[in-house]
Amino acid sequence: MVNRNEIIEALTEIFSTEAVSTWQERFRPVGVPCTPVLSIDQVVREEQVRVRDMIAEVEDGEAGKVLMAGVPIKFSDAAGGVKTAPPHLGQHSRLILEKLGYRPDDVKRLIDAGVVGAP
Repeated sequence: MVNRNEIIEALTEIFSTEAVSTWQERFRPVGVPCTPVLSIDQVVREEQVRVRDMIAEVEDGEAGKVLMAGVPIKFSDAAGGVKTAPPHLGQHSRLILEKLGYRPDDVKRLIDAGVVGAP
């Protein structure tokens, strides 16, 4: 884009003169789509995020209750969602390697050598 940096600089200067809510009040009635850029702590408090179950609370065996991103795509005929916490680093290394055909003693050597992580 020609003059991109100059345009961004000019818009930043203009938009910094008013609160975000003021700009939204000006833009929305004339059909300009707009929304503020939010930090993570602001996002989790947004009504739409809560209503759409975009933040899931799950139990982690070590950390207790943790919040994580929910499933962003919703289907009317397919229930989906976050049910469990994600695995810890290396939690399934042994199982996966053994399913791939590695013998337990080979897996142990890989872990001992630091090639593969495991708890």
